[in-house]
Amino acid sequence: ENELGRSFNSLNILKEKWGFNGFVISDWASIKEMVVWGYAKDNKEAAKIAVTAGCDMDMESHIYVKELVKLVEDGVVKESIIDDAVTRILRVKFELGLFDDPYRYCDEKREKEDIGNQQNMDAVLDMAKKSIVLLKKSLNIAKSLDPSTTARRSSPLKVIPHTLNPGVTVFSNVKAEPSKE
Repeated sequence: ENELGRSFNSLNILKEKWGFNGFVISDWASIKEMVVWGYAKDNKEAAKIAVTAGCDMDMESHIYVKELVKLVEDGVVKESIIDDAVTRILRVKFELGLFDDPYRYCDEKREKEDIGNQQNMDAVLDMAKKSIVLLKKSLNIAKSLDPSTTARRSSPLKVIPHTLNPGVTVFSNVKAEPSKE
């Protein structure tokens, strides 16, 4: 199941039980990917699922901008959900002082010192090594990705024969190191 669409985690636990008053942001284009991966039939459904699950901000796919007004007008999404999301986002921006100085955290000198420096690169590599997930491709996984055995569209992983690629890691598509310039 798509984590973004699970209201139990972000809405029930994070916001209600734990009292989190920040805001939840989707991963890069993940609301749009709910359609690509077959979790939602179209962008409108993806927006409805994500916002009602407690995702306050759509990062990059612009689906909220395109779909939420109509969903609220049609009574599919409660206006109070949008009010809550906007309140959370504006509260954090206010607490960060972004209304007084929107460029407060922009610092070219710090960026030049921090981005790509060896200490940070080593720390990121160490974190990645400690969090690698290896998915073993087996008959059971292949069956779970087969469209004939599930109502949802399958993952592109199913098209990779397990004899050619016996596993997938977070590093599978890493092609180059960042420039040290």
